[in-house]
Amino acid sequence: DAPAAVDLEMWGPDGKIDAVDAKGLVIKPFTTRRVRLDDLAAGEPGLALRVLRRRGSVSAVVNDLSTAVFGGTAPVTAAANPARDPVIGGLVAGANGRTLALLNPGAATARVEVDVIGPKSTFRPAGLEAIKVKAGSLRLVNIPTTAGSGRQALRVRSDVPVAATVRMAPSEVDYAFAEAVPALDGPAIVPIDLGKGVNAPDLIFSAPGKAANVQVLAFDKNMKEVDEANVMVEGGTTQHLDTAKAFKQSGIAYVVVQSKREVFAAATYTDGDRISSLALLSAPITV
Repeated sequence: DAPAAVDLEMWGPDGKIDAVDAKGLVIKPFTTRRVRLDDLAAGEPGLALRVLRRRGSVSAVVNDLSTAVFGGTAPVTAAANPARDPVIGGLVAGANGRTLALLNPGAATARVEVDVIGPKSTFRPAGLEAIKVKAGSLRLVNIPTTAGSGRQALRVRSDVPVAATVRMAPSEVDYAFAEAVPALDGPAIVPIDLGKGVNAPDLIFSAPGKAANVQVLAFDKNMKEVDEANVMVEGGTTQHLDTAKAFKQSGIAYVVVQSKREVFAAATYTDGDRISSLALLSAPITV
């Protein structure tokens, strides 16, 4: 019931962007305020954004509305805070159309190497072994075909903290984003029944360290458990579960995903060549 205020900080490939009217944005109580980022930073080939809350209670969502290549809207989940070893899970199958965005908000050049956590093992492909990101800048890196074409995750290793996201365009019709988020530390909830036209999601699990058994519990619309599946993810690999084929029971509304070992997870939704990706975070106890 009180106004909130935020500052926006932005970076592009040429460094930090000193945008006019990006400070002290006020959001009135019980309202939503929409801000067009291209009005603040026009003509940038890529953009990284940090939202700094100054006062009040506020949440933020980013929608990519770019029509330069594709139509439609792609939601972008907030990536984890800059770190020296972020993991980006949920990369869909397909060797083409992947772009890694690396933000270095610090004051020293970042030296980055990227490992691929693939279906069989973890490896460092040619083209991702020596990447430099200048201080206070965003770098866009085309992921080479040497990274493989299977479902996978990326483990970024940097000598200074960086933030990381991948833009995925497996076809020329649509695109989606995969973000570096924390590993699951509790149960995550995944919607299954989204109505006509949207297929049940493909769940992608990556275990960078030790092997992990992922339990997937299926529930109907009355919140009754009706089925169960288990996915064994060997250490250093990425595995997936096609929820449309994994369960014999019909009428599944949602699933609950949980693992006692370190697992990074995402859900991929498709409608023909249209695609959207949902990074899985542990469900909150309070909202």
